[in-house]
Amino acid sequence: MIEIHRNDSVDETPAEAPTPGFHVTMNKPKTRHLKQLIKTNGQSRTLLRFGAVVLVLSVLLSLISPLLIRRLVDQFRHGVDWRLLIAIGALMIGSTALAAWGNYLFSAAGLAIVKETQNQTLAKILAKPVAFFDQTPSGQLTSRLTNNLDQIKNYYTAGYPSLISGIVTIIGAVGMLVYMNGILTLLLVGALLIMYGLLSGLANQLGAPMDAFLDEAGHYTAGITEAFANIRLIKANTAEHQITAASQDQTAAMRREGLRVAKVMSRMQPIMSTILLLILGGTLAVGGYFVSTNRMTNGTLISFLVLVIQVANPMLNFSSYSASQKEADSAAKNLLAQLAAAGEDDSPKETKLLTTQLQHQPLALHQVSLDYGNGHGVHNLDLTLIPNQLYALVGPSGAGKSTLMAMLERFYTPTSGTLQVGDTPAACFALTAWRQHLAYVPQTSEVLSGTYRAYLQLAAPQASDADLNQALAAVQLTDFIASLPAGLDSQIAEAGTNMSGGQKQRLTIAQALLKKADIYLFDEITANLDADSEAIIRDLIRQLAATHTVLAAAHRLSSIRDADQVIVLENGRITGQGTPAELLTRNTTYARFVQEQSLA
Repeated sequence: MIEIHRNDSVDETPAEAPTPGFHVTMNKPKTRHLKQLIKTNGQSRTLLRFGAVVLVLSVLLSLISPLLIRRLVDQFRHGVDWRLLIAIGALMIGSTALAAWGNYLFSAAGLAIVKETQNQTLAKILAKPVAFFDQTPSGQLTSRLTNNLDQIKNYYTAGYPSLISGIVTIIGAVGMLVYMNGILTLLLVGALLIMYGLLSGLANQLGAPMDAFLDEAGHYTAGITEAFANIRLIKANTAEHQITAASQDQTAAMRREGLRVAKVMSRMQPIMSTILLLILGGTLAVGGYFVSTNRMTNGTLISFLVLVIQVANPMLNFSSYSASQKEADSAAKNLLAQLAAAGEDDSPKETKLLTTQLQHQPLALHQVSLDYGNGHGVHNLDLTLIPNQLYALVGPSGAGKSTLMAMLERFYTPTSGTLQVGDTPAACFALTAWRQHLAYVPQTSEVLSGTYRAYLQLAAPQASDADLNQALAAVQLTDFIASLPAGLDSQIAEAGTNMSGGQKQRLTIAQALLKKADIYLFDEITANLDADSEAIIRDLIRQLAATHTVLAAAHRLSSIRDADQVIVLENGRITGQGTPAELLTRNTTYARFVQEQSLA
């Protein structure tokens, strides 16, 4: 049975523990993290302020209308005052137009905040060390990032403008209600406060089930993302049923948590409707009494009812405003944690001598160890790579060959020991500068969607068509590219599914050649190549080694038979180093490999 496992190890731990539930607080909204998120975005702050002013003007115009309605109704006995009627219509149209404009400004501000945050967060995540991505499922990371940004966008495009207009409406309308009839206003405010207290209590019950539902939704998204990415593996093993069954378990969990949310939400609407009817009925009853005793005019009663409706609407929605605000601030806290998290140390350091040193001085590991925490890794490695030499790295699967190359690329920081260029520790050089001088071709052919041209230019943006064609010719891909409908400008399918494994491998090698690096690291690059292609790549590696440092890991010893030095790695330790002839007589592991592959 294939299961979609939960993994809560994503590095989104906020600085302080989140408080469960939705806490409705009108006087002190909890937007500290939202404010911190937008304080560096000048454009969004300007749009928010301007949008707030426009919305306030819209509300003020809408509050004037009931006063004119009162005059209009009270003058009906003398006929219809068309000027008042036109003025009321103009006020309503103006208020609607301003509200639409204000909402647009808030939407623009929300999109600006999301755009800037997206760019900053992606840059920060990409700057994290490789170990972070080893521990974090990509689907879960994508889901959480997307959900956080959606919550912030929804708050600024819907919740925040409604909150501002609601507060202004309540303050203005209550003031006008007091002016019209203080006693009736006190009764109304008391009823609204009772309603607000009931809804706040329900909103507080919504927090835990809503958090659980969103958590389950994130795990579901991560699971199906992984399934779609590995669809060939699933179909080859006819595992559709297992994946569907695991997905059904996850959707059942989502339904269970969704029902908990629904139980709370289902009580809110009836309570709100009942209280609103009681408020309107009570207002009509008391107001009718005042009218019958000549303590209130008909126009005042109708205006009072209009204002009651204007006040009731934001009061009814304050619980949802608060929920939206809490969700958005929690999302901002998560994003700020990502932005504040430490990435790889790429501070400006010495770079001027790096090219000269890598070309003329040995690259050495001195007693280097890396512990993954599960007993795997490499231990006490002592290795010196001299420029213009071809080094072959051999050993059984899991011996640590890929880990050694990752150490040279500085994907991981050694647990102990040092990596040096000559007498200079590698840590003295910025990571970006360091990696610009190393070309790494991984064991798995990893290609990015886009055009072939864009992929080849990934590490060499200035490469000309002549450079691209030269690199393609070196790996015998010229005819393949020429056969494509748009040549270099044709699209690579997701994960390179429109290429064979060998074509992807050679395309990756061509990209590495365009980098014009000082050191080349090849990790099992002939695994997907036929005999003819392997011979071409073997000759290419030999040519590179004449002017560069080359380290090539291989299971097929035929691909590294011309190596100047062979390094034998077993259980994370170097157990032998020398020429192929030397190791054949003094290293039993290498001799066994040679015998098994009939290369003696």
